[in-house]
Order: sequence, then C-alpha cells, then structure tokens
Amino acid sequence: MVSSFLLVLLPLLGAVTDIEQALHGTLSGGDATVAQVQAAWAETMGLRSATADGFVASGYQVDVRSLNPAELEGEIPEGTQIRHYVEVRGHGPEPLQLFFPKSPDDRPMTIYRRVEAGLFVEPAAPPVSVGGFWRVDVSWPGRFVVHEPQKVDEGKLLFPEFPDSVAGPDRKGIWRLFRAAPNEAVGPVPLLMIHGAGTDRWGEFTHWVRSSPEATEFRANFQLWSFSHNMAGINAPIGFDPDCPDYEESIVAYLARFLEEATEVGVPTINEIYKFPSDGPMTIITNSHGALKARAFMINYPEYGDRVLGAVTLGGPHTGTPWATPEWLRFTASRFGLFTPSLGELLVNDAITSNYVSLSAQSALDMGWSNFDAEGGFGIPYRRFSTWTGDGGVESRVLSPRDANVTGARSQPGYDDTTFDPQVQLETFCGGLDQITPTLAGGLYMDRFFLYGSYLYRGRGWLEMLARSGDGLVEASTNRFENSALKVINLIMGFVPSEGADWPVSPYRMGDGFIPLQSQLMLDGFETKPIYKTQEILGWKVPAFPFEPDLELIANHTLADPERIRIWPGWSHLDTVTGRYNKETGHSELFMQVAADLLSVVPGA
Repeated sequence: MVSSFLLVLLPLLGAVTDIEQALHGTLSGGDATVAQVQAAWAETMGLRSATADGFVASGYQVDVRSLNPAELEGEIPEGTQIRHYVEVRGHGPEPLQLFFPKSPDDRPMTIYRRVEAGLFVEPAAPPVSVGGFWRVDVSWPGRFVVHEPQKVDEGKLLFPEFPDSVAGPDRKGIWRLFRAAPNEAVGPVPLLMIHGAGTDRWGEFTHWVRSSPEATEFRANFQLWSFSHNMAGINAPIGFDPDCPDYEESIVAYLARFLEEATEVGVPTINEIYKFPSDGPMTIITNSHGALKARAFMINYPEYGDRVLGAVTLGGPHTGTPWATPEWLRFTASRFGLFTPSLGELLVNDAITSNYVSLSAQSALDMGWSNFDAEGGFGIPYRRFSTWTGDGGVESRVLSPRDANVTGARSQPGYDDTTFDPQVQLETFCGGLDQITPTLAGGLYMDRFFLYGSYLYRGRGWLEMLARSGDGLVEASTNRFENSALKVINLIMGFVPSEGADWPVSPYRMGDGFIPLQSQLMLDGFETKPIYKTQEILGWKVPAFPFEPDLELIANHTLADPERIRIWPGWSHLDTVTGRYNKETGHSELFMQVAADLLSVVPGA
C-alpha cells in the first residue's frame, strides 16, 4: 500500500521541485521568468505538455510526445520537410490548443491532422499568431504533422473542367414524356418517374416492374410514365419561381406542357397512342435531383399536386448538398494533402462527373446546400482561403455563411463576388430552395412524400459492393467506379466545416456519398446536434460506431411525415437508384418497399 502510494507521489514531488526551482530563480533575479513558473505549474497540473523541440499542447490532462517522421515513409512525398510529428492526448470536452514555433526567417508553416494512413487534413480554422508561436485549436486529440510548405504546381485543378451549357431550347428537343412498360404495367393509377441530375437511370426499376414476380400487384394497379430529360450541356433551371424570366424554359414547365399534351392528344409509344388520365389520383417516384423537380412541379402546378396521393423520393437532396456548393467544397478539398492540392484534386476529379455538377448549368446549382442548419448552430463559417483554379493560378476565395441556394443571397450585405461560385449569377437563375420549402411540417405537399434516405458505413461494405456490382443492368465496372467514388465523397463531406463541430463530429458525416442524410430526410435545420448517435470517450464527443441515426431527433425535425421516412443503412446514393436489383432473381428489397408504400395510398389497392 505504501509503496503504491509512493509510486504515485514521487512524480508529483519531482514536478513540485521544478516549480520551486523556477520560482526561486525568478525571485532571486536569475534567468527564470514568470512564464516559466506558470509553465511548470501547468505541466504539474496536467494542463500543458511540451516536446524537446518546442511543440506545446495545452488542455486538460494533456500529453504530447514526439514521433519518428520515418514512420510516414510512403505516405508523404519524398523530401517533405517535417518540423514536428507528434501525438497529442488529452481529455475533453474543451478544445486543445497546439503551439508550434515560427521558423527563424518567418517562413510559413502548416499543421495537418493525420486522420489515417496517407490522409492528412488541415484544421478548418487557420493558425493564429501568438508571439513566437502559431496556435491552432483542435476539438479532438490525435497525430499531427507540422511542415514547411513547398511550392505548388499552379497548373493543377481542384475541379474538373466542364463544357459550357447552352441556355436555349435547342438541345431540349430530345426531352419527352412516354409510357414505359405499357404492356406489363396496366393499372389505372399513373406513376410519374422523374430522374436525377444527369440521365435516365430507371432501367432497373422498370425491369423490376416489367418482369419481377415481386411486382405482380404493383403492375395491376399502376402504369408508368417516364419524364426523360437528359441534362448534359443544358443550362436550364429546375423552376422554383414561376415569376422568374426564364421560367418557361425550366424543367418543370416542360414537364407540365408534356403532361398537358399527353392528356389532350396522347403520346405514341410502341405503335400505340397512350393518354395520361385527365383526372383522378396519380403518384410520383423520383431519384436524386428529381426530388426537387417533383416538389417544384407540385407546388407550381397544384392542379397536378392536388392529385398526387404519394410521392417517393430516393436519395433526394431536399435541402441541397455541399457537393453542389462549389466554394464550400473547394475549401474542404484545399485542406487535403501535405504540400500540394494533389490529393484533393485527385479525390474531387475522380469522384465528381458532369452528370452531377457543372458550374454552367443552373439545375446543378439548384441543389446547392441551403445552409438552413445555421438556425440550429451549425451552418457554414466565414473563412478566407487560397485555392487552385481552372485558370492555372492561385486565387483568394471566401467561404461564407451566406446561403448558397436562397433567393436574394447575393444582395446580402458584407459579401463580395469571391463569396460566390460562379461569381456572376447565371441568367437562368429561377429562385432558391427557400421558395419551395415549407415553414411548417407537412406544408407544400410534404405530407404526401415518402422519403427514402440512406447512409454509408465508414470503411465497411467494400467486398459486398464488389460482389453485387454486376447484378443489375449497368456494366459492373461502371457500378464499381461510381460506388467507390461515392465512398470517397462520403469521406470528404465529413470534413466540410461547420460552426459548432469539427472532425470527427460533423453534421454532414452521415450520408449516402452524395447527399447528407438530413437533406434526404428534409430536416428543418433547427436541430442542435448531429443526426447520428454519439458517445463520450475521455470527455470527447465522438460518433458511435457503427453509425446509427437518432430517430427521435429526425422525427422531431423532419418537415415530412415521420411515419413515411425509410432509412437504408449501408446503402449508397447509387444503391437507392438501382435498388440493388438482381436481374437474375428479380429481387429488390427497396423496390418492394416502394411498391408497398405506393399501394398503401391507393384506395382499393
């Protein structure tokens, strides 16, 4: 007992001796300073820790130790100048403060968190100058690298280049509304299919309806109507505001005209003329970006909206996505890597395609993040940063809390052109998401919607994904690439900065690889914590693994009917489009749920 007590007491006695020596040196006029006394006291109380080469950590029960930079071999470019490589430990919940010395000639120094092998991310907040040190606050301990940045290759891009999109009607000549599977789906209730941002991806769903034994009852009650509107190279708005100058060239205006023609004249399909029913119930199904088109259509054309008994949205960006908000994504990507934007460039260029986001296409910008979550204390912080642009140079940009997708955002005071990307508003702008978003739950037809949301497991499901890539109608290699890219995007979105959160806790960390779950489930933005469950480890708030949504929070904050929310753990954005359909067996668990939901709202079905 006594020996155990001494083992605990001896280190403390030694630390007290350090304090006494520093204090004595100060009072006797020696070299010791008041700061040294304070430092010795802080180290004794576990509030400060330092390495021999001058890296200092401050916090509660904090400890810092130097690591061997040789451990990073193979993870960083050869010749990278590492000043400090340390491991910091401590207890929460208050942030840790890290101090690293400035270089003698005042050259810039950068600090990165080593998240995992080969993945280094700058803290969202830049270091602050404090005397001869740089200070950065971090919300979670871990391993950190301080290095001297090298000259970047200014020819590199953080975003792929897209061809200019045409605003006129010429390329819309291929758009059409047609009856799909007319010989198989013969029911009385029309189901209007509205696809996502790129091209028609209803192949798996249509094949399931046409041939699967699981769809027998569905075929007897529904007829399929597909609105095909390839968006490649087309600059057209979705059509949130019916009073905007370009509204008649909007996507939903075209849909309304197609439906009017199909009702009055009919549409030829496989040598038959099919008419869309002029009255009675109808239903809608959308994937991805199509959810916004369906909402704008129902609101602006209530003669159809009132007829809709149920609308299914598969992975819909109801409040937008950070991935379609370029300046926020640029800032996130600019923080990756160790001395060039090469890692961020690689991740972005490989993961994003023109089928999703183009800066010259208004419909792509229409799904930019709405930033409604600023009401709950998250929101997007104000940051100035440098990024490598398509002009082959470095530009100063502003990451700001203004709403990327709200009408009148550019007229808000205090912002300049660098706040926005594109800097000049497209001539086809036609209102923001605020114009189709209800203020109360169930408003603007949201009580009619079934919201299908999904999220990826971190680091899990790779083998399963590879095994089923060839089950559907699309080439296995295409599915493998898209799902792999979505996993990368999901990782990146966890680092999109927000007020009141920092990695590993992020409001956008739970998503399907393209859209955060809270957007898919149409949350009101007033939630004050992430929508997934968390736990405490040494005082730090961290996600509970595996991820699990907070169903009570979701029910309290969704603007839709909580009873009509469907969550698919481990499913990617692509998975909810294809339904993980197996063409050999005719099975899709997701499509079966869609059928059950739509049948539940049709009288007598």
